[in-house]
Amino acid sequence: MNKKKIIIIFLILIIIALLIYVLFMKTSNPVEVARNTVKHETVESLYQTVEVSNCTEFISYDQDTNVKDMATESILYIIFNQMQKDKVLKEQITLEEYQISAGKVFQTKLWPDVFENYLYDGYHYTLKEGMIKREKVTCDNQQYISKLYGYSSQDEKLEVDVAVAYVKNNKVYDLNNKEIGNYNENDLNKILDKGTIQVYNYILVNDNYYLNSIGNK
Repeated sequence: MNKKKIIIIFLILIIIALLIYVLFMKTSNPVEVARNTVKHETVESLYQTVEVSNCTEFISYDQDTNVKDMATESILYIIFNQMQKDKVLKEQITLEEYQISAGKVFQTKLWPDVFENYLYDGYHYTLKEGMIKREKVTCDNQQYISKLYGYSSQDEKLEVDVAVAYVKNNKVYDLNNKEIGNYNENDLNKILDKGTIQVYNYILVNDNYYLNSIGNK
């Protein structure tokens, strides 16, 4: 065998080896899935379901609490925020409208089938006999305020931080009743930086973020 044939055979063997290597790498290496950054618009939309409202029952949580262990008032508060977002809050609300909104924020059925005189945004709401009805009530002088403070995500988890405080007698207090400033609408954004940070933890399931737990920082 002459030198030229040896070189040709050697080159053929190298090419075959390279082809085998490439095929092996394609079949053995895991497929890398690109991670999508959570859009700010998505977080803003979620914030609408936890944003505090004037003249509304609001419960804060000092430690991380799973949705299964949340108070009924907290569950209703988030559902009613979603209903407000869905524009179904009116004098009479059907059970179906209530359930559709509830299913957008909670992955499992946690919402009550009956409740009476739940206070939300200046109204008492009562669910009985498959219909929600409301009546206007007089609010006290304590009003809650909030703002979207920040957020972070990892894989299918999303954390949304909300700064919360309340206003009473023209003074602003955090949820531990510590005074953090004088009420001034122009300064509220800065004052809320000193408010209590409520942490809302979500999980992504089938392209929808469901609330999983609430805590604080």
